[in-house]
Amino acid sequence: MCLCATEALADARLEARRHFRNGMNLIEQKQFDEGISELEEAYKIKPHPSVLYNIARAYQDAGRLEEALDAFKRYLASNPPDAANVQAQVTRLEATQQAASADAPAPGSTPGSQDSTLPMP
Repeated sequence: MCLCATEALADARLEARRHFRNGMNLIEQKQFDEGISELEEAYKIKPHPSVLYNIARAYQDAGRLEEALDAFKRYLASNPPDAANVQAQVTRLEATQQAASADAPAPGSTPGSQDSTLPMP
């Protein structure tokens, strides 16, 4: 391997690390969309399962369960050592998501609305 390839790899690693740190800092400040974007950029540069896990947690903390489940499942596909714990977390999130969709109002209705019509003045 030539020296220029080694330098390019080191630069990519540093760039990914910079995005990862920025993302985690933003997430700590509850700036989830910006933080997740930074983590996704880090993952594009240097794919690593732990970045996927952090993306999943950020989506979960932001209340975006569908995206969290997707990221957790991508993480599980890497066969991580904590797969049993993460699978249990996925199961809980799926149950929460199902309960939320069962409690959601029917499409087109508004909370507290009834089918009865009010008399015109």
